[in-house]
Amino acid sequence: MRSFPLSFLIPCLIASAEAASMEPGTTWPPLMMAAASESPGLVSARWSEATIDASGQMGQHVSLALDREGRAHLAYYEFVGPRRQLKHARWTGDGWHTETVDASGDVGGAGSLALDAQGRPWITYFDFAHQSLKLARYSGSSWRVEIVDGEEAVGLDSSLAFDASGAPHVAYYDLANRALKHAQRAGATWKVETVDALGDVGIETSIAVGASGRVHIAYLERLSRRVRYAHRTTAGWERVTVDTSGNAAGPSLALDAKGRAHITWLDRRRDVLKHAWWDARLWTTEPVLQVGAGLRTSLAIDPGGGLHVGVQEPGGALKYLQRTAGAWTSVNVEGVREAAWGVALALSGTTPLVCYSDLAQHGVRCARP
Repeated sequence: MRSFPLSFLIPCLIASAEAASMEPGTTWPPLMMAAASESPGLVSARWSEATIDASGQMGQHVSLALDREGRAHLAYYEFVGPRRQLKHARWTGDGWHTETVDASGDVGGAGSLALDAQGRPWITYFDFAHQSLKLARYSGSSWRVEIVDGEEAVGLDSSLAFDASGAPHVAYYDLANRALKHAQRAGATWKVETVDALGDVGIETSIAVGASGRVHIAYLERLSRRVRYAHRTTAGWERVTVDTSGNAAGPSLALDAKGRAHITWLDRRRDVLKHAWWDARLWTTEPVLQVGAGLRTSLAIDPGGGLHVGVQEPGGALKYLQRTAGAWTSVNVEGVREAAWGVALALSGTTPLVCYSDLAQHGVRCARP
């Protein structure tokens, strides 16, 4: 098998860089509480914060999901000396439980977590040693690991979602062929297809599946870093460039109640957070907020149609944004430490939980209002 250097195996991180123990006095009941203040304009607020795992340098590629009881599950990559492994953390109701999911070499990078209909976590991630895409799923008593795509240099920047029938879908970057790929599990086998191979495309994927089963994917062109979007129809995949500005980072996709796609990303050329949405006829893009040169965004939509976005500016404040009735509110979250590798946001009703990698303290942390 042909081997690729590390600088090629993590193109999105390099390009972006260029352009569980509880704290004393902190309690974490399930996320059933009132929404954050919706004061207009930019305001500051101090959120409660907890350290989830501080056993060493870790937390790259944090992925987050909440179960029906509002309890959090996280997947992240630990890299402490020779330990390069995939880890999972969950809130039990009394505290945080952390565990190693896969320690079979250098595994766990560029991962994505989603919960199935039973609330059990599934995680897709990259195996650096074998340069392949893997999946770990919790059976209820143990973790089971399988290969989704074993071709050379595939599986970077994976994003995982379930459809209404319970079938998992994965979007990911195929470095060997410079293409965006999609895999769908049917029974015990995976059906793999190429979605977009026009140029060098498919990094920083974000996937969602609508109630009708339609698959939606946001992603970037690797060299120009333009924002692209693909969705699957009965006739095949349709693809479009959403933003031609270039030098984008951290696209995040979510569907509203009508099944229409929304995408947020950072325009690093202008240092602006952008939001685009499909209105069934065309894409509309709006600048949301002037921000520093961030790396990631994380978008979620609440049952009432409100948009919630988490953004981390390297070395600066964590920003939480909310749009209701067409108006954006931006909150500078006070007291949150440096988060070098972006944020993951999830909602319980309209209440946000934001988790991130803390470079300064070498761990994974979560914050909420």
